[in-house]
Amino acid sequence: MLNNIIRNKKIQGGIPCVQGTRVPVSSILLYLAQGWTADKIIDDYKAAGVPLKKTDIQAALEYTEEHLD
Repeated sequence: MLNNIIRNKKIQGGIPCVQGTRVPVSSILLYLAQGWTADKIIDDYKAAGVPLKKTDIQAALEYTEEHLD
């Protein structure tokens, strides 16, 4: 799932994002930290026309776990 997360200087300045969405991993983490469910995050982005999926949220969590020092 980690290949769902990309870093590209031309997309959001190179911060880790969900591929094809421009959604930063950090935004997903902030929503989760505020108590949002995966479904609520997906619905919020869907309302803005962003096709976020549960696997994208899981990938963001896995990416964070792998890159924490």
